[in-house]
Parts: sequence; structure tokens; C-alpha cells
Amino acid sequence: MKFLEKDILRRTVLVLVGLVILGLGAALFLYSNLGADPNSVFIEGLGIKLDVSYGTASLIVNAVLASIVFVTKRKYINIASILCLFVTGYSADFFVFVFKKLALNNTFFPFQLIYIVLSLLILSFAIAFYIHQRLGIGAMDAIPQIIADKTSLSFSTTRRILDILALAVGIILGGTFGIGTIIMSLGTGPMVEFYRRKFSFVN
Repeated sequence: MKFLEKDILRRTVLVLVGLVILGLGAALFLYSNLGADPNSVFIEGLGIKLDVSYGTASLIVNAVLASIVFVTKRKYINIASILCLFVTGYSADFFVFVFKKLALNNTFFPFQLIYIVLSLLILSFAIAFYIHQRLGIGAMDAIPQIIADKTSLSFSTTRRILDILALAVGIILGGTFGIGTIIMSLGTGPMVEFYRRKFSFVN
């Protein structure tokens, strides 16, 4: 019993670390000024409409989606799902604040492009990493997984379709769209799937 409790505690800490890293990845594309990833375009747009920070808008969106996941396939709701509500969005707020304090250049295109590429790699790694801990997943990651479970579509395909929908609504709400958005739209699903295959060999 003590071993089980220690294992859950260890994995909870790893989930927390993964979500903070996820926040770092989100902050990089937000700071790049080249456009956020599709989900964040939606969250950013909602934040603009509600006049709240990215972190607060993320909390609202994830809380609503978590309720949907709980009703449709509650097995995905666990410790990670709860932590996702509070950690990722506010971590992104914090890292953007740090980047601004450090006065990192986000107007020189080569630097902006570097931020986007780093964001794609970090964000995809973080999603696969915390999912691998098997303590539930965030609502935004659960929705495409649920659709993949119920259809013949892969996680990568469902993620890409939902990204496009989130992007369209986000643009309508006023979220930032740019070349970074296109890169994140096309790259996130395949990169997450790549990392998940890598983690499947680590137990």
C-alpha cells in the first residue's frame, strides 16, 4: 500500500512538472507574436472577449470541457485533469511575465521563429510526458482521445480537426493568428504522437 501511495505521489509530481513545462511551451508561442497554437488562439480570443488573463480564460475553457469529459468518459478524469485546470494557463502567464522582464527580443523574425519551433517541441513533449503518467489527462487532450477511441481516426487526425475548429472560433473572437499558428496546427498532433511512441518504451 505504501509503495502504491509513493508511486502515485511520484507520478503526480511528474504530472505537475509536465504541466509547468506545457505552460512554458504555451508562453513561448504567445510571446513570439507569430500566432498561438489553435487552442490558445481560442483561449486568447475568449480572454479578450471576457477581459481576463490567458490563465483565467484557460481555467474557464478547461473547466467546461472537463465537465463534458466527465459525462462522456470519466475514466480520463483524474489528478492530472484537476491540475490542468489551474497549472498550465497560469504557468504560461508567469513565463510570459518572465520573458518580458528579461526583455527577450520578440520582434526579430529569426528569434520569433526559434520561439515557435521550441514551443512546438516543448509543448508536444509536455503533453506526451504527463499523459504517460496515467493519472488522467486535461480536457483539451481528452476530447481528441475520446473521439479517437470511438472512431477509426488516430489521435493525430482528431487533434488536427479539433485544432482547426478551435482556430476558426478563436479568430472570430479576436485571437492572434499568424505563421506560428499554422506551424503549431500542422505539427502538434504528429509530434505528440511521436513522443507518445517514444514514452511507450519507458515504463
